[in-house]
Amino acid sequence: MKEPQPLDIKPKSTKISQSELKKIEKMWNKLYTGNIVGPMKQVIDSNTLFTMLRWYGKAKESVFQTDKFISLWVIFNMLYNYAWNRDNKQSEHREPSKVKHFVEKSNLLSPDECKEIITSDPTLLYEVLPEYEFLGSKEAWEEAVRTKDIKALEEGHKKYIDIQRKQLGLDPNEFLRNKYGLEFGKFYLMEDWLHAMNEVLLFVYGIRNIVFHEGVTPQSM
Repeated sequence: MKEPQPLDIKPKSTKISQSELKKIEKMWNKLYTGNIVGPMKQVIDSNTLFTMLRWYGKAKESVFQTDKFISLWVIFNMLYNYAWNRDNKQSEHREPSKVKHFVEKSNLLSPDECKEIITSDPTLLYEVLPEYEFLGSKEAWEEAVRTKDIKALEEGHKKYIDIQRKQLGLDPNEFLRNKYGLEFGKFYLMEDWLHAMNEVLLFVYGIRNIVFHEGVTPQSM
């Protein structure tokens, strides 16, 4: 297998720094295995990489958060499809399956890296794990985490769902793909960070469907 060429070309007119390019190079070397055969393989792989770089530059230059989100999702879409095809998987039209494969099978992220991403942003944690607010107190939440009390977490989640039904007039279990973090909470308590990261991305996938399809939500799986 031919090793990928070092990244020595910085996309023009972008804010991508050299340190970011180094991180991208490291990421690419993890994913790249030369799954495409024939004389066009290197051309196709290089085009995939630099197309992602252009979209990343576009995301950094975008003023509006929605534009940033769209650009970054385009990159993510290319990544999880690349990993799926790299591993010679059969044709698959269900995006959540590709996302799950990417997180859990591509070896791009380690459990520790997933933990760092998940715990570094309190806003993210609140969005995917809102039920902690409904356990009664901060101390009750900390006790549930300490004892890995999944039953307590599920009871808190039920309270959350009931309130959302009253406030929104709909069942949030049907609104986003991962049921607002029900499975995430279990994986979070058990410190199963790869599966927890998958739930986070499926939550973002639900938001992606709303942004891309103007309110069309994915069907339950």
